[in-house]
Parts: sequence; C-alpha cells; structure tokens
Amino acid sequence: MKIVQRFILFFFVCGALNLNAQASIFACLENGDIALIDPNDCSSKILSNNKNLKQINFSYYFDYFTDITYSNGYLYGIYDDLYVIDLSNNEIKQIQDTNFHGCMGLASDNRGNLYGSGDNLNKYNLESKQSKILGKLTNLTDGDIELKNDVIYVTTFDSVGNYLSKIKTNPFSDTVISILNADMNFGLTNFPDLAKNELYFSKVNDLFVLNLNTGEEKLKCPNIVEHVIFGLTSGPSTLSINNLSLEIPFNLIQNSDAQQLTITLNEPKYTYSGYVLNSLGEEILDLGVITDTKTINLSDLSNGLYFVKIVSSENSYFKKFYK
Repeated sequence: MKIVQRFILFFFVCGALNLNAQASIFACLENGDIALIDPNDCSSKILSNNKNLKQINFSYYFDYFTDITYSNGYLYGIYDDLYVIDLSNNEIKQIQDTNFHGCMGLASDNRGNLYGSGDNLNKYNLESKQSKILGKLTNLTDGDIELKNDVIYVTTFDSVGNYLSKIKTNPFSDTVISILNADMNFGLTNFPDLAKNELYFSKVNDLFVLNLNTGEEKLKCPNIVEHVIFGLTSGPSTLSINNLSLEIPFNLIQNSDAQQLTITLNEPKYTYSGYVLNSLGEEILDLGVITDTKTINLSDLSNGLYFVKIVSSENSYFKKFYK
C-alpha cells in the first residue's frame, strides 16, 4: 500500500477560474516544488521550491505538495486535511471541520464546492462551510480526483492494481472504468484543448491524455518535469502574484537540415546552465553556461525527441525539439 503525504497550496488570482481563457497546468511534485506546465509545447517552469516554506511552523509536515484545485479564484490543496497557503507571504491556514481528514484527492466544481477523496467521497461548501460524506469508495484513492461534465473521476488502487473509477453522487455509485497501466499514477486534470471524453493524466513524471471511455493512455509529454508528479490542476496562464506566468526565457531555432540548434536567451542579462535531455529525461549533453546564445551540433544525435533544459538559481525551464 502506498503512503502518500498530502499538502495544499493557495494562490490568490484575479477572478474565478475560466478554463475558456488561456490556461496552463499546475503540478505538485514529489520533492515539494510547484511546476507550471504548457502541454501544447511540452514546456515547464518551476514556480516555487518547498524551501520557501521552511519558515512556516510545523512545515516539516509539508514536504510534498500534492493535489491542488481551483475554486472561485483561489487554489486549495490537501495534506490529510484541507488548507490554503499564500506563497506571497508564506502564510498557511487550515480550514476546520471539513471531514477531509484522511483525504488524498481534491477537486472543485467551480460552484463553490470542494470534493475530497480517500476512503470516502466528501463534499465541502466554501460559502456555507457545510461538509458531508457522500459515500464510501470501493477502493482507496491513490492520487487525484477530477470533475468533468458533472461526473467525478478518481484514480484508486487495491492489492491487485490501479484503477480509473467514475463516481455519481445522486444516488451514490462507484464504477471502475478501466485498469490503469501504471505503478504510480497521481494527477488528473481537465484542460480546454481536450475532447469531452479526455483528461490529462500523470504517470511518474510523464503527461498522458487519458480516454475516459476506454482508459487508453496516450503519451503527450515525456519527462515534462524532473520529479514525480503528485497532483495536477488547470488554471490561468498568468496569475497576479509571484510572476507565475509560463514565460519560458529562451527560444530554439533549428537550421533547415536539423543538424544545428541555436538557443537564444530572451534576456541576456541573466545567466543559465544548459543541458540536452533525451526522451527518457536523461542528460546527454552539458551545454555549460549560457549568457546570450549557444549553438549545438546535433549531428551525433539519433533521430527522435529531445528537450533543452536551462536552469537559473531559482527555476528550471524545458522546451522540446526533434532531430
């Protein structure tokens, strides 16, 4: 049985979440970092490191950010109980009397209701502060929970394997849709570019498109981040605090025969270290320090998918390219 530490995160944003607007994916990582992901070009940016939270009392509990969700302009999250945290000032607040103790998954219907899943499915209304248990789940939640088209989807597990389940609340029913081909599956999130029967799904540090009718998993972005993804949620690509826009600070230009790749920094006043990663996320080229532009000879690389990773003192950024 997997033991997963849970935590939560809060951001203040201008207005409620609108997934019809330009959006990005937020990911809580195993090492405590928070990443912003653009699934359209498989780029990512580390927004916050868990070291920023060390000044918080009892922060030793919060080694892992897992499972976050938006509701009414706020980002909530779970670590056994329901919390909010403002990274602009490192203030953290536990929401009392939610019946979310022991929950591992968290989702919002964007109508002021939060859903927590563990042994049971729980519902909490943020306005009335009323909480209720909706029903007992067949299997224990192992990862994430997400609402789409007013249906709740959850990843669960037992001694046999990992499952994708569909939950209806009135009357309560819990139906396994498929067995997931994964030893570790955590994140589920909706996104504007997905079909009505699809969700994004994370497995270790890869991002997949998951078909909700068949359970088929199609790889979208391999090794999109460096650490295991514990939770996913979607939100506006530009937020109002902490410069949380997914602005990748470099561009890639390939010559016509794909034998050379030039990295150009958008702001040469900053210094970065650069690397080339293969499709497995392994560093195969150390590019050294990049201060303006750097041209790479690709002639020794086999054809396939690769990533350029550049690292500053605070963030890591990724962009993919093909040889």
